[in-house]
Amino acid sequence: MLDSRFIKILFTILVIAALTTSCININVPGTGSKTPSGSGETAPPGGTGATVKVPPTIESFAASPENLVSGKSGTLSWSVKDADTIMITPDIGKVDASGSKTVKPANETTYTLVASNSAGMAARPVTIKIYTVSSLNTGALDLKEIGSGTQQGGSGKYIVGTLGTDLSVIAPDLQISDFKILCDTSIATSFRCKLAYVLKNSGNVSSTPTVVLLKIDDVTKSSDNVSTLASGASVERTFAYSLSHDFKTLHTVEIVADAGNANAELDEKNNALKTTIYFR
Repeated sequence: MLDSRFIKILFTILVIAALTTSCININVPGTGSKTPSGSGETAPPGGTGATVKVPPTIESFAASPENLVSGKSGTLSWSVKDADTIMITPDIGKVDASGSKTVKPANETTYTLVASNSAGMAARPVTIKIYTVSSLNTGALDLKEIGSGTQQGGSGKYIVGTLGTDLSVIAPDLQISDFKILCDTSIATSFRCKLAYVLKNSGNVSSTPTVVLLKIDDVTKSSDNVSTLASGASVERTFAYSLSHDFKTLHTVEIVADAGNANAELDEKNNALKTTIYFR
């Protein structure tokens, strides 16, 4: 039989152990949530007792102006949320979550903002184009003072300011930014398809009325007259021409903005969108 003193000692040890255990706070998953703290953290649903990092968000990244006369300066501005590290390349490096930076690129330059944290990364590019006075002329330097600006004779492009000072180019810039095929597959229409496109004016002044051409397999099939388009505006249009839905046939489709060259643009080489379509 166990000694009574031994029993008392054993009982005392068990009581102390029980009291000690009751003082320990065990955090069991699913029993509570931790308040988010720090950049990019959110409390997960159901309260798992941990925080979850979310990828960064680039709220804005822009260049002003996007078109520079050679030798002049522009400004990059940005705003980023929930990032641990923010970089702008080329040449700039690490930056704060929001701010601006004066830049003076010698040539057309695409700046890229990259924001990152432990949950992921976000990136956004912006391009500054560079123009010279000579690039705005089709022949000799024939610049005339017209009102508050300088215009190349007969070109319709304006250079606001005085030569040798801060100049900015004023002109439209028409581009085909997107296109899609709209097909009616009912038997009554014999699988005919329409082609829609988006015309955008990326310039800093309104365009004049212009003609957009549709070419299929290098043959002009349709034209569309588009009225004045404001700076930064875009419009979606549909050609009247219907394309036959030829199964297993390749077609080369080209949409050409400002086909009649009615506008003297900032960039005369970005008017066309050309691609190949294939009906399966």
